[in-house]
Amino acid sequence: MSDEVVKVELESPDLAAEKLAAFQDLFPGVLADGILDAGRLGELLDTEVAAPADGRERFGLMWAGKQGAVRSLLAPSRGALLPEFDKSTNFDEARHTFIEGDNLEVLKLLQKAYNDKIKLIYIDPPYNTGNDFVYPDDFSDGLTAYLEFTGQLDETGNRRSAAVDSVGRLHSRWLSMMYPRLVLARNLLTQDGVLAVSIDDNEFANLRALLDEIFGPECFMGTLVWRRRQTPDSRNKSRVSSDHEYVLLYGRSLGSALRGADIDLTKYKNPDDDPRGPWTSENLTGLADAKARPNLHYDIVDPETGRAYPPHPDRGWAKAKATVDALIAEGRILFPRKPDGRPREKKFLADLRSERTGFSTWLESDVAGYNYTATRELTKLLGGKFFDFPKPLELVRTLVDQVTEPGDLVLDFFAGSGTTGQAVLELDSEGGSGRRFVLVQLPEPTDAGPYSSIAELTRARLSACAAEVKESGLRSFRLSPSCFRDETSADPEDLFDLRESTLDDGDHVMEELAGEILLKEGVALDARWTRDKADSAEVISADGVAVVLSLDVTEAVASAAIALEPRVLVFLEDGFAGRDAVKTNAFTNAKNLGITVKTV
Repeated sequence: MSDEVVKVELESPDLAAEKLAAFQDLFPGVLADGILDAGRLGELLDTEVAAPADGRERFGLMWAGKQGAVRSLLAPSRGALLPEFDKSTNFDEARHTFIEGDNLEVLKLLQKAYNDKIKLIYIDPPYNTGNDFVYPDDFSDGLTAYLEFTGQLDETGNRRSAAVDSVGRLHSRWLSMMYPRLVLARNLLTQDGVLAVSIDDNEFANLRALLDEIFGPECFMGTLVWRRRQTPDSRNKSRVSSDHEYVLLYGRSLGSALRGADIDLTKYKNPDDDPRGPWTSENLTGLADAKARPNLHYDIVDPETGRAYPPHPDRGWAKAKATVDALIAEGRILFPRKPDGRPREKKFLADLRSERTGFSTWLESDVAGYNYTATRELTKLLGGKFFDFPKPLELVRTLVDQVTEPGDLVLDFFAGSGTTGQAVLELDSEGGSGRRFVLVQLPEPTDAGPYSSIAELTRARLSACAAEVKESGLRSFRLSPSCFRDETSADPEDLFDLRESTLDDGDHVMEELAGEILLKEGVALDARWTRDKADSAEVISADGVAVVLSLDVTEAVASAAIALEPRVLVFLEDGFAGRDAVKTNAFTNAKNLGITVKTV
């Protein structure tokens, strides 16, 4: 434990610095004076190193603006996620979370608390059809761009339309928007977690290449295809009706997997009292491509009757002759009673390796629904048609059910109308699973009835669904500038700011300060809040971190806070103004009890 009081880190993690430190630990001596010795690295890895300008052609995805997208990924955020108690229900106990804000900044702020914690990330990003997508893309200061977009600053700087760009620029802007978000999303997945991304033909190929780069092609799990409408569209000049969409699946590692489909165990019977237990008969005919495999074309002979059964001329048998002969000897081949019948294999329930089989990439309507059913469901729930093209509830429910188990966490950072939240709530109500969600939605302006933004509509859907399934809690947060001054600012005007306060100039709600501090100390947004009193001060605790909400920290306040015995105890620096002795005593007494003291 340090001999000095530690400051709460207000910036989101510096991803580049963390990776650089890990790299230096793995390959000492490769970096000298901040310069990478590529030759030395090649020696340590026993691999050839190509010169940067060697002229070789290489496979990979490149687009105009990619370096800017990387910069936006690596730029730390000094934003905060502040609780909105008036828009929440049962805030202190709620386990489901809704965040209003730009998802790039939000993902950065979630890195510490949610790294390796989320089992399923499902997103339905803008399809880039040439219509507007409104995500700010100021690579130098994402938070400022977001504040300008939402009207929280006087200046205007958001770029709302992609339709005026050329085709190449259209794709480039979309990729630049998606790249940093997907990299940050991967960090949040558990080691066996799954990313599922809805997409159509406009960006399918580019998205697949982008995800291969971020996750590695070996982590590609499959592409689900579902039919979005029943009636073909005749408005296309080509007379080709695009009736399908995709869901791309990528795992965080090779250990990621879907749950699969249930095997129908009712078909296993034991009519002949076979001591090996229940069984079912299975077709022995081979696959359609078996014609070129002569070892699968032979007669199967019934040893009791001597009757020979020839193979299908194109398909042959499913197994080689030696294997079938062994099965005959074990009594595992069922011979027909009639000469024109076909032998079948006797499959025993006891031999099943699993009671589940693979999940088909072709999604029928009973597991995916249609777009019109999704619109109808949302219209019924909200009492009007306020949102275009929501995803079918059946589709998202299927994904949540296939990937998650009781207690798992689901993230959707393009929440839209909130289908993912409803899917989790309904599955929760049916099985008491304890699944939780985190939804993020930009407050994109809309004229949808009573809702001024899509974020308001999302929250309304979640509230309506929660009422239907008798869910008691929802926590609401908003993206905002930090409540604390940026002491690292390079702005020349800040050099003349002689204030001692660490708080910014705004009016502060003490509970909001607790919300910012807890997240930046790595406490999840859905961690249960406990409220205590430390003499005259309120203390909010979650997951072993206690925040003392006092601008007047006395010996009595400090002693009572320490008596709560948290893992980490955070004081506001302003509370120690003119009380150095109180601060020193608090630190010493806490240290003796194994408590880490921090200030902010």
